[in-house]
Order: sequence, then C-alpha cells, then structure tokens
Amino acid sequence: MNLSLLRDKKFYLILLWLGFTSVFALWWMQVGLRHVDLLQSLLPDETSHWIGQRRMFFWEGLAWLALLLVGGFTSVYLLYREKRHLEGLKTFFASFNHDVKTSLTSLRLQAEALKEDLEGQPSSEKLLSRLISDTLRLQIQLENSLYMSAQEAQKLLIEEKNLEDFLVSTKHKWPQVEVSWNRGAKVQVDERGFYIVLNNLIQNAWNHGRATSVHFNVQSDGNQKVRIEFQDNGKGFSGSGKKLGKLFFRPTSQSGTGMGLYICGELLSKMNGRLELNSDLSSGFGGQILLPGSLT
Repeated sequence: MNLSLLRDKKFYLILLWLGFTSVFALWWMQVGLRHVDLLQSLLPDETSHWIGQRRMFFWEGLAWLALLLVGGFTSVYLLYREKRHLEGLKTFFASFNHDVKTSLTSLRLQAEALKEDLEGQPSSEKLLSRLISDTLRLQIQLENSLYMSAQEAQKLLIEEKNLEDFLVSTKHKWPQVEVSWNRGAKVQVDERGFYIVLNNLIQNAWNHGRATSVHFNVQSDGNQKVRIEFQDNGKGFSGSGKKLGKLFFRPTSQSGTGMGLYICGELLSKMNGRLELNSDLSSGFGGQILLPGSLT
C-alpha cells in the first residue's frame, strides 16, 4: 500500500465508517436471529415459517455486510487512485516548473549579457530591457501559479536567514527599481517563499505603481519580532485599502487579479508573520511585514 495513503485522514475516516457500519450490521443480524429463535420457541406450531424467517435474516445480514465491505474497499481503492493521480500531477508540475524556470533564467541571463554588449545603442537597450522585465514577470507569475495549484500541500522549511541577502538578490533582479534599506536583520523564513514575497512586492510597485524606488525600513517590534516597513515612490492606490490583498479584487479594469499580494499574505502567515498594507500614504504605496527575528 502507498505510504502516503496511510497519512491521509480520509483513509482513517473510511476505516472508521466501515468498522462502525459492519459492527452495526452484525448486531442487527444477531438481534434479528435471536428474535426469530424466541418467536419459534413461543410458537412451535409454525416452526417451518420461523426457519424461513431465520434463513431470510441470515442471508439479508450477510448481503448487507458484503455490500458494506465492497463499498468500503472500493472507497479505499478510489482514494488510492486519487493519491496516485495527485502524486503524478505533483511530479509533472515539479518537472514543468524546473524546465520552464531554467529556460526563463537562461533567457534572462542571455538578454542581460546582450544588453552589456550593446551598451550605447539606445534602441537595442530598450528592447532588451523590456525582454528582461517581461522574463522576470513570467518567472514571478509561474511561481504564483504553482503556489496556488498546490498551496494545501505546500510545506515550508523555516530557517534563520540574513535579511540583507534577500534584499541584495532582489535588488540585482530588479535593476530598473532602486531597492534600499536602512539596516540588516536575522529573520525566520522559508527561503523560496520569502523570495516570492519580495519579488511580488517589487513587481507590484513597478507594474502597478510605476515606482522607480522601494525603501525597506527595518526595525525591532519587540517579542523577538522584526518589523519591515516598505514604501515606494509610485502613484499609490486610491481605492479601498481594506480589500487589498484579497484574491481577485480588481479596483479598476486595468488592475491585476490581486494574486500577488494575496500570496504574500498567505506565505507570511505560514511563516508565523503578517502582512499589513497601507494605502493612505501621502505619496506612493507601502505597508509592513512582521516576522520572527532580531536586528543585527
């Protein structure tokens, strides 16, 4: 039997249902047979009739028990097939994710190399910058889609990491946005998940806010928590701030699906953190991230 099946709660619910109904069927058959025997002893003149009734109770009970067993084992088999199907899908998505990410990364690196070679040619540099930006956007959308497709099975590996390492890497990925911060910190995060959060925040500032800079203000929040305030210099947000971060919330017809900010909130929640968005700033858009950690 597939070991993953033994870790599924549905498997034990099926066994519980099968055990309860089987015991109930046996109890019903036993009680019925006892009543027939009692009636036979009270009315011995109709012995042949009660023998027929006893036989009927016996075979009906066996048929009921057999149907319950067939139904239970069929449910287990269907659950097993479902688990195998899901594992096949996970394997496919993992392979697909690896191949597409490798191709997109290779394309972005080649475009960056060409941009350096063609430095001084404005028309070519502009096209290559657009290609690099679109490639990065596709990478982020791929990460978001894969997370949404398997968020229930998504397991995070929480480790103590250096916040500055994340910010330096993000700054390198987004040369068109000036990423700055005031100090470092150690945070308890899942590495891949926190990169998804930062990339979504920068992409949101660049694509929707037309921002050219994002500043992260890192400070202690007490109780072994780190508060990371972020603010961009974009056009800001004029809609209802309470709905920001909700999936499929679109303040305008040109807006996105809200998936990026929603995933940021979900991931940070799984890391024992929190995302708070602030749309009431005098300029730009921002918010704050609360995470377990300490300043350095």
